[in-house]
Amino acid sequence: MGDKDILDGDTEQLRVFTRHLLRDMQALEQMLESGAIESDVRRIGVEQEMFLVDDEWQPAPKAIEILDRLDDPRVTHELALFNLEANLDPLPFGGDCLSRMEHGLREVLETVREAALEVGADVVLTGILPTLRKSHLTLENMTPEDRYYALNDGLNRLRGGAYKFYLKGVDELLVEHDNVMLEAANTSFQVHFQVGAEEFARLYNIALVAAAPVLAAAAGSPLLFGKRLWRETRIALFQQSIDTRSARPELRDLSLVHRLDKETSGCLVLAKRRSMLRTLHEKFRQGIVEKNYLALGVGDWQLGDYTVDAPLMVTHRQRGERHVVVRKDGKQARTRIKLSRTYGKFSLLQCRPLSGRTHQIRVHLQSIEHPIAGDTRYGDPDINARVAKHGLKRLFLHAQSIAFPDEHGNELHFTSPLADDLQRFLDKGIARFRRD
Repeated sequence: MGDKDILDGDTEQLRVFTRHLLRDMQALEQMLESGAIESDVRRIGVEQEMFLVDDEWQPAPKAIEILDRLDDPRVTHELALFNLEANLDPLPFGGDCLSRMEHGLREVLETVREAALEVGADVVLTGILPTLRKSHLTLENMTPEDRYYALNDGLNRLRGGAYKFYLKGVDELLVEHDNVMLEAANTSFQVHFQVGAEEFARLYNIALVAAAPVLAAAAGSPLLFGKRLWRETRIALFQQSIDTRSARPELRDLSLVHRLDKETSGCLVLAKRRSMLRTLHEKFRQGIVEKNYLALGVGDWQLGDYTVDAPLMVTHRQRGERHVVVRKDGKQARTRIKLSRTYGKFSLLQCRPLSGRTHQIRVHLQSIEHPIAGDTRYGDPDINARVAKHGLKRLFLHAQSIAFPDEHGNELHFTSPLADDLQRFLDKGIARFRRD
């Protein structure tokens, strides 16, 4: 399970934790870029959560006693003392792996059941235990582990109030609760599938598509606290029990209207309502959304006000990452470019995409021999290495403004000042680059 050092909520400790988390994410990015993630193998593993019940089928908080008898690394505790979790060793995906997985699961469940019977309990595999009541979901039935108490405290702070759960099916249920134990009403069978980084995105999307019919076929949790609700009540229960946006219901449907490249800073539009999301998507399709970017191009710009009209084609490299090239049989793409300020060896350019293709500005500037400084995919490797020494650690591309009409035809215009790290490079980094 690894180390389980728990922060006590001190602000400085949380800042340190956040910095370490960001470094871990940067390390992961480097591993992906260098091909350090294992590939050319697929493995499957499973996790089975279970309820513990007494002879009257009531929740039995016997997890610690059972674990003491088991001494089996495959079985561990869960949030509640009336739940346990079994994790099987992953198997190479292929051949008889599924039947081996089933055999292993049956074997570990029988082992847990034998230990449970010794303490007057038994094991039940069910999504939501029909006999479960709100009175069972107290902190007294929480597994006494620091990480669970920290989880409860953290979610309480984020929510800023009681956990509220509302669901309407055949019956109607409205519940307020004061801790995270609502989540312990759910158990599940989970399949884990390991794939290579180069195929992850495609297979992840396939898994999402497959999840809906699989869930529909396996639905089996229609009861909660004696109420007849959804055929699969776990969906709503899990979402509402741990979703911290419940304290801000107006943010529950918050959605991205458009995207920026990973390292691009600046304006980003989000919609708070599905209806507005559809409206703004339609405005993008109609071409009535005006976006303007600032890019630092390599070289001294001499083209004046210039429009790049070059079709773009998305291809894929060996690791599965998207790479865009200019090709005659690609999709139409146009970008208007004009000089904002010259720095001799660099030019600050205002770029307005007239179409919305992947990596459009980056590829168009590369195609006219003014690649963006810091662009590790389409830029100049030698220049990128030098600017990194002087403070430019990412792509110099900033979404400066975005404008579109509202539902009444009034023009809405939003701007974002240049990000601090990019401004510092303009103010100091370029001068150091010249002296290098």
